[in-house]
Amino acid sequence: MSLTDLHKSEPYLRKEAVGALNIPGECVIDSYLLGLSYAHQARMLGSKICTSCEVSEMSQGTLITSLGPIHCKVTINCAGLYGDIVDQLAGIDTFRIYPRKGQYCVFGKNASPLLNSIIFPVPTEKSKGIALFNSVYNNVMMGPTAQDSSELSRPASDSKVHWMLTQKAQWLIPDLATFLPVGHYVGVRPATQFKDYQIRTYPHKRWITVGGIRSTGVSGSLGIAQYVCERLQSDIGLEPERGATNHLLDMAWSFGEDKTSVTLNGYHYPILHPMVLYGQDSMTSKL
Repeated sequence: MSLTDLHKSEPYLRKEAVGALNIPGECVIDSYLLGLSYAHQARMLGSKICTSCEVSEMSQGTLITSLGPIHCKVTINCAGLYGDIVDQLAGIDTFRIYPRKGQYCVFGKNASPLLNSIIFPVPTEKSKGIALFNSVYNNVMMGPTAQDSSELSRPASDSKVHWMLTQKAQWLIPDLATFLPVGHYVGVRPATQFKDYQIRTYPHKRWITVGGIRSTGVSGSLGIAQYVCERLQSDIGLEPERGATNHLLDMAWSFGEDKTSVTLNGYHYPILHPMVLYGQDSMTSKL
């Protein structure tokens, strides 16, 4: 797009910009509610979800877990940060998980009029880069970073990184200098030594690995699911059980009055993602 169109679209963007590539249709979603909705949809169609259930061993199609043995026609390993460890239970060793830490800086909703699009820098070899965007709850956010980490659990935020993100956001949108961040948070994504997804089938083990799915797993999730279903049919000879209907069921949902839970069709789930929690908060960030 031309500079004229760029500054017409983003009047508060730093004037030193020399060009931009417009990506029609790119949008921001609530990734936490997306995953929760997928799980709830499966639950409504008859799936059983076991939480706090640690898998310690796999033997002849049976998973030994902290809740007892689970007998499987096929096992699909989509254990995220623990994907390589779970693969090793089946005697499979094809990739390693290298946790990649991503930190975000969060501004109040009153800063949202300064931004109309998702602002991405030129991508690097390592990541798409640190983006500036409005969340679905209208918090202005800067992130994520891409820092190698040794921690599989969520690490603590780094104050120096938080300051860097604040400065970078205010450099891109100079008027953000009159706003202070209202918070920050960190996530970890399961990078591997490879750039592509690690999706493999092992028919003799009746095992499918779905590993190394990083940030693009959100936009790619339905395609990944379709691909795994196809492999399940062609490589292992099983037809997926789709429940009573092939169509998505309508879901009535709402946030709880305490703003720390969400209700889907009468089922109550805690809100665990910081982006959603900040979205339910009315904090402003004007100096």
